Amino acid sequence: MGKKKKEEDEAIKAGWIVSFADMMTLMFAAFLVLWSLKPEGTSDVVEKIDIFTATIRESFSDIPDIISKDKTVFPSEKNKTVFQYIKAEQVTKPTITRFRSSDQVINIINKEMKKTKKLLDVKQTDETKQDTKDEAEQAAVSVIRDQDGFRIRLISMLFFKKGSWRISKESIKTLNDVGKVLKDLGRTVVVEGHTDNAPLVGDLSNWELSSMRAASVAQHFIQKVGIAPSKIKVAGYADQKPIADNASAEGRQMNRRIELKVEYER
Repeated sequence: MGKKKKEEDEAIKAGWIVSFADMMTLMFAAFLVLWSLKPEGTSDVVEKIDIFTATIRESFSDIPDIISKDKTVFPSEKNKTVFQYIKAEQVTKPTITRFRSSDQVINIINKEMKKTKKLLDVKQTDETKQDTKDEAEQAAVSVIRDQDGFRIRLISMLFFKKGSWRISKESIKTLNDVGKVLKDLGRTVVVEGHTDNAPLVGDLSNWELSSMRAASVAQHFIQKVGIAPSKIKVAGYADQKPIADNASAEGRQMNRRIELKVEYER
């Protein structure tokens, strides 16, 4: 009985070897399949390898916050094997941000707003400020920080004749300068038209005037500056979003404006 019990104990202790051998056999089979589909094959095979290795990688680790440049090139084009390729991703300095934190977005906004202000040589104002005599006499163009980005404000009286939606010839150069800055930023821009609450003389309403002025500026940016149509949005708000008191002439002048809102993805 003692001898039999001892043999059973030894068999139990050695049982892990069987599991280990099974695991090694499966790993060998997996490596053999990968080796047989090495990058010298067709482009379809290479693509399948890339998908397969990416699946394995994401199954055993967290999805990275950054995507390295190497990931945009197939291993066969870099003359690397599959596993060399994965290793290269870990040591290559990342160049493309996949997910951005709030701090990163804020830093980008501040940097681009500062650059825009410098290029346009205008003063920066705060969205919380209300109408004052100084603001009513401010320059044609100003840069405003808001909650989710920044915007460029254009005072309408310096870009349009009273009651007209056509851009005045005198303002073309300034509008071109603004458009070039926006084009260099490469971001989506919402062109917003705003009016005061005074009724117009003629057939147009404030809704129509604000929308047509915004569309006119957008069309100028597309046709004359070369901004892609996909990067432009247009909105008309009439007198629904005043930034000053319409009771005064200075306030109404402030409210008649075009605002170029630069959009940022969060």
